[in-house]
Amino acid sequence: MSLGEGDFVGGMIRKTLGLGAVAAFLGACLHSWWMALSIGSGGGVSAGNLAVARLVAERLKDMAREDGKEQASQTRWAILLGAKTCILMAIAAFAVLVVGLDPFGFIGGYSLFLVALGWQTIEWNLEG
Repeated sequence: MSLGEGDFVGGMIRKTLGLGAVAAFLGACLHSWWMALSIGSGGGVSAGNLAVARLVAERLKDMAREDGKEQASQTRWAILLGAKTCILMAIAAFAVLVVGLDPFGFIGGYSLFLVALGWQTIEWNLEG
């Protein structure tokens, strides 16, 4: 299996959600339920972002196998990645500015994908 296959990213998504749940529980125990909601929301947005990025990357990879016959379609998917980033920023702004989630909790929850990335990479290399 190669690093680009869905199993790697799928493992990252599962680990991000699991770490988010644990971090949210700890946030509820050590701080407040609002902090737990902020952390959990950040982790959920992060996992959703990974899922959408995986979908777009797999579609682009499939089109590349077709020898670039659909250049216009590839451009549309690449534009979709840019739109995804704008939507991600809008979701984060809405969560913090309108809903009033704790910005440190939200960012901390979102950043859990970095821990999941390291964990998944180590696990992936140990499996062979």
